[in-house]
Amino acid sequence: MGNSTTTLQSVIDHGRTFSELSPVLASGGFSQQPALTIANDTMTSMLSPQMNWKFNRAKAPVFYTNSFQQDYAANNVNIAWAEHAFIIDINNTALPKPIWTLEVVRDLEATFQQYGMPGQVCWLPNDQLTYGVWTANATYGAMLGVPSGPANPLLQIQAPNGTFWALTNNTNATVVTGSVQPNWPSNPVYPTYAVPGTLATTVNDGSAVWTAINPKGQGWRVNPLPPQTGVVYQVNVITQNRPTRFTSVTQMIDPIPDDYAMYFRQGFITHCYRHSPEMKVRGKFQDEYKLWLGAMQQATSKSDRERDAAGFYPSQSLLDSNYTIDVGPAWPFGGFTGI
Repeated sequence: MGNSTTTLQSVIDHGRTFSELSPVLASGGFSQQPALTIANDTMTSMLSPQMNWKFNRAKAPVFYTNSFQQDYAANNVNIAWAEHAFIIDINNTALPKPIWTLEVVRDLEATFQQYGMPGQVCWLPNDQLTYGVWTANATYGAMLGVPSGPANPLLQIQAPNGTFWALTNNTNATVVTGSVQPNWPSNPVYPTYAVPGTLATTVNDGSAVWTAINPKGQGWRVNPLPPQTGVVYQVNVITQNRPTRFTSVTQMIDPIPDDYAMYFRQGFITHCYRHSPEMKVRGKFQDEYKLWLGAMQQATSKSDRERDAAGFYPSQSLLDSNYTIDVGPAWPFGGFTGI
């Protein structure tokens, strides 16, 4: 169920009550333009990075850290940016299970360094991640319900035909690949931004099941590199969704809830001025746009009244040593070569 009961058509009808904007919204024939373009421009502006609306927040599917694996391909297709993240020592029998903050960053380089627990995460296009190759009779140990992580190969491979695949059935059970390489489809299907509900192609390989990965989908990279064996962490990332795209005037204005619909209507009217064929009317756009931004800043100030739960991480130790590794949540005091 969506957040909104406000249709785009009702927003357009409201816009038509402005006499100077009637020529903009008086589309001919069966065309829904330029109303759809104006609505999409409005949605993109309203869900821009400076507007961290809680109603547009989503939980990305979790993943589990694996032996010597920094990159984790996934079929995420709707991430605009990552807000914050945390990791759980998922196999720990303590109640509650230990949880630590994970720092979200824009980019991470590949690394061979192994120390502490994961401290940083970023999303990257799947075709920019690191993949292994298929191996016959390879054993992939279960990730959950084990005292320590198994020494698995990488959980993702690139097939000889260039397609990408991720192992998807060893979370709770040990699986083994076959003795002969399977036939990899050259044109597998997978979720896309346009059709996010598409079921990805799967390939059976011994007791293992590989799932096709969208090369332009969104996967993850963590830092530092998880060790060969040790604690398995469940990685939880909270994201902001990409802006909704309107394809019909009958759509609701989701994810914007009804109590924020007034800001969408105001933005829609603002963008209508920019599309006016009359120079005098079009000239009002800049002033209307400033008024709209001011209104949205007022709306987001509601969240500013809520206290932030922020953490502090020291940038250096009291001894002011020379660091050899990056300082962050995973290694707050850094490493040093000597005093």
